Amino acid sequence: MLRKLTVIIATALLFSACSTRYHSDVPDNSSLLISENNSENSDFLSTLTKCELIRVKDGDTYVLNVDGVETTVRLIGVDTPESVAPSEYSKENTDEGRSVSEIVKQKIKSGDTLYIEYDVSRTDKYGRTLAYLYFEDGEMVQEWLLENGYAQIMTIQPDSKYADIFAEVQHGAAENKVGLWDGFFNVE
Repeated sequence: MLRKLTVIIATALLFSACSTRYHSDVPDNSSLLISENNSENSDFLSTLTKCELIRVKDGDTYVLNVDGVETTVRLIGVDTPESVAPSEYSKENTDEGRSVSEIVKQKIKSGDTLYIEYDVSRTDKYGRTLAYLYFEDGEMVQEWLLENGYAQIMTIQPDSKYADIFAEVQHGAAENKVGLWDGFFNVE
């Protein structure tokens, strides 16, 4: 009976995490869930910078047109397996990384509209813009990557606005062996 209750609770948590939407203009930087109501999503997205995808570099790095400027954006809070890392980089490129990149390229195409939200740090040590990205329907790109098991969390302070939520989403994917949690990523 206890095992059955645990499975029910875990399933409920997974489904609730899968529909999470974020709102960041809360003064204490905590997140506020946005409903599935399209007008509320539109209101939220209207507070963000609208941009256009130029190309996907890999699962967690994209080139966007932000206010007329070609900008390389590294997603905050997630890490996907490498697919285009230079040989001197400390991580190796993997087949899984190439697969995730292809999946992302199928989901987000050149010319698609995205919305960008910043955290504390504007750039990383490589000069890439750090940001959270949202699809036109208000779903966060990071959430989509995590819930489908294409990424794992990577929190680098001080950019941790959604770290707790990301951890919950990842936990659900790992428990259910979704995507790369079925053998590539280490189980939590």
